[in-house]
Amino acid sequence: MKKKTELKGKTLDEVLGHMETKKAELAKLRFKHRMGQLEKTAELGKLRKEVARLMTHKRELELKKVANAKAN
Repeated sequence: MKKKTELKGKTLDEVLGHMETKKAELAKLRFKHRMGQLEKTAELGKLRKEVARLMTHKRELELKKVANAKAN
């Protein structure tokens, strides 16, 4: 869903909100997978990668914030 170009304009709060939502969705999919109810198991990998992208973008935003604070 979210590629790096789609995340560029997002604020830290928006990224945190998306990440929280995706982590909850990932937990639900993991539970379904363990119960044998998940048909599209590739969704787990896609969602995991999306959460990783969000975490990376979050860290980039944090580092920019620190760099801006040091510059001032």
